[in-house]
Amino acid sequence: MSSSQRAESGHAFFKKFVSKNNSLMDFMIQFGRGLVRQRHEELMAAHKDVIEKPKLRINHDFLKQMVDIYTKEMYYKFEAKVCDSFNYNLQFVRETDNHYVYQIQRKKLGASKVREIVYNKDLNLVSCSCKKFKSVGIPCTHIILYLMKFDAEILPDKYILKMWTKSAKSGIMDDDKDMQITPDNSYLLMRSQFIQSSLDLVDKSLVCEETRMMFTDGLCSINEQISQFLSSRMGVMSFTEKSNSIGSNIIGDGTSAHGSCTFQNSFNEPNQVRAKGYGKRLKGGKEKSIAKVKNKRERHCHGCGKVGQSHDK
Repeated sequence: MSSSQRAESGHAFFKKFVSKNNSLMDFMIQFGRGLVRQRHEELMAAHKDVIEKPKLRINHDFLKQMVDIYTKEMYYKFEAKVCDSFNYNLQFVRETDNHYVYQIQRKKLGASKVREIVYNKDLNLVSCSCKKFKSVGIPCTHIILYLMKFDAEILPDKYILKMWTKSAKSGIMDDDKDMQITPDNSYLLMRSQFIQSSLDLVDKSLVCEETRMMFTDGLCSINEQISQFLSSRMGVMSFTEKSNSIGSNIIGDGTSAHGSCTFQNSFNEPNQVRAKGYGKRLKGGKEKSIAKVKNKRERHCHGCGKVGQSHDK
């Protein structure tokens, strides 16, 4: 992405949550909400990839293979390219010591652009002149047609990038409490099972007032037990304990002391500055001429003494 594209993407994200009238504290709060929303949408997409399986439009070996590998969004893009590959013709052009060269063109359109497919014998790799595999990350229609033409039963691993697969997040990661988690398919599957069980329990508890009270009390009790377990396991130090430990060693003027002291921080808004390019609105030629006529001093005749005359004496 170019620098201007990054700026436009950032502006589009921030405009949903913040405005120029926000204070610094409001900005940080809204920014955190934006990140939470992004992570929630990403988790929902990963959840759908686990529990939902796209329906095949055509019965093809490539689609049967990639429906279990690609994410739902990327599979639909790959499926469209596979279906579109039937609208092209492949023609052999020449052969060199290390390469086979082919030309590919859309059927029934003589004026369509001709693409060039090059097969490298040494690397056993197919490349296309459109370069879309390098830019998008999934094989283009032309490469798919070449592989289908030579009876490839499955899509080779060299044309499958891990970044677009369901297992892209496989591995150990740390959450916000420094706990190591493994966000694999079993984790997402277990999460979906917990959600379904919780929904069933909610439906049962809505029958009468007694069951609703039982559900509310049980939910509060379980939430408190889990919070206490996580706090005892991580050994989280509270903010007051941290401030007291700091205050027992340092006082306001920088000297050491024994005992506790309280720090009271005050945060001020930064000074506003003029943004680059900020200024008055540019005026057109017609608007400038009208303003010039309004500001023009009317002529005063030295003979008759009248103002606004076209003569002078």
